[in-house]
Amino acid sequence: MKQHLVLIHGAWQGSWAWNLVRPHLEAAGFEVHAVDLPMVAPSPTEEISLDLYAAHVGDVLRALDEPAFVVGHSGGATVACQVAENDPERVRGLILIAGIMPPDGKSFSDITSELGEECGIDGIWPHLVWNADRTVCAVSKEGAREIFYHDAPADLADWAFTQLVLQPLGGLVLTPHLTSERFGQVPRLYVEALGDRSVLLAAQRRMQELLPGARVATLETGHAPLLSAPADVARIIVAEVERAMAAA
Repeated sequence: MKQHLVLIHGAWQGSWAWNLVRPHLEAAGFEVHAVDLPMVAPSPTEEISLDLYAAHVGDVLRALDEPAFVVGHSGGATVACQVAENDPERVRGLILIAGIMPPDGKSFSDITSELGEECGIDGIWPHLVWNADRTVCAVSKEGAREIFYHDAPADLADWAFTQLVLQPLGGLVLTPHLTSERFGQVPRLYVEALGDRSVLLAAQRRMQELLPGARVATLETGHAPLLSAPADVARIIVAEVERAMAAA
């Protein structure tokens, strides 16, 4: 029976974010399920939340014939953690890539505020374009190129920008509710992106301190290794699943 992988994208993105990684995973024999989180449509903006995202992924998991490994990139890592809390029996393990992984009751903005100047830059926030009531935002082309895709081939970076969508605030500021009894029992791997300009390394490591217990791997990439180093991302995922299954 094939091993299931459920892939969760980050903010402003969609399942397309995994397009370059997916063929490597399928070639390794995995059954891959790249989800599309609800964005502006069809759900009303005010209904977008971490609970909605986690429920959406939970529906995907419960439709599978076996528990899955859940892989989250960027803000998708927060969703993956909440999914593990909600449905720990359906999650064999978590793999969090350049992940936003705040502890129970905190958001990523709480982490960066606590770090202050240690974070160095404000990530993508200065490059966001908001609607009049600041409930929905887009990423500027300059921001996408400089913060997300600075180490990716220019043509791929330009293509990825054209795929970005509007992001409701409720799906951007995510505060998970995690317990040691449920989330804490799910094995997890945190994949650091050492050159990340969005989730800076100081923030990545602070979140690991606040939510200990993850194994760690590293990539010499920016925030979007799914685009700049897809084969390396796939290699880490495959190795972690094989390690976990051997240890089971």
